[in-house]
Amino acid sequence: MSIFHWRSYGLLFVLGIAAIVGLSGLNAADDALEQRRAASAVFEPLHAKMLRDDNLIDEMADLSARVRLLRVRWDHGILAVDLAASAPADLWLDAKSLITFAFKDKNNVGQLLIRVFNGNNEDHVLLSSIETLKSDWADKQIDRLRPTDLELDQGVASRIRMTVTPAGERWKRNFAN
Repeated sequence: MSIFHWRSYGLLFVLGIAAIVGLSGLNAADDALEQRRAASAVFEPLHAKMLRDDNLIDEMADLSARVRLLRVRWDHGILAVDLAASAPADLWLDAKSLITFAFKDKNNVGQLLIRVFNGNNEDHVLLSSIETLKSDWADKQIDRLRPTDLELDQGVASRIRMTVTPAGERWKRNFAN
C-alpha cells in the first residue's frame, strides 16, 4: 500500500471523527434549546379548551385578575362560582366575563352557577344568584353581549335566570341613590 492510500485513509478517519464530534454537538445544542423552551412554557401557560379538576386553578387564574373570586367548584360539567361584587356594575361585568369564559372559551361547561356576595365587608351577605345553561347561548350572542344587557335586555335576562335576595335589592337601591 502506498503512502497516498495511508493519507487518504487518514484524512477520511479525521473527517469521520470530526463529523461524529460535530453531530454530537448538535444533540447538546438541541438539549440546551429544549431546556429554554421548557423554561418559557412555565411562564406562558397553555389554555385548555376543556375544564378539568387538574387544570381548574390554572384556567381560573387569568379570570381572577378581572373577577373577585371567592370560591370555585367544578363538578361534571357544572361550574359554580362565588364572587364578591362591590357595585352592581361590577356584577354585570363579572357575569359577562364568566359567561364568556364558561361557554365560549371552554367546550365542556354545560351549566354556570354564580352566587354574588357583598364584597365590601367580611360577612359576605348573599346578594343574588345566577343560573344559565350553555344551550341558552350561541357564540354570536356571547360576542354581542354587553354588561348593561344582563339587567336591561329581557332576552338576555331570560337566559341568565337571576334571583335577587332582599339584601341584594337594598344593595342595588343604595347604589341607585
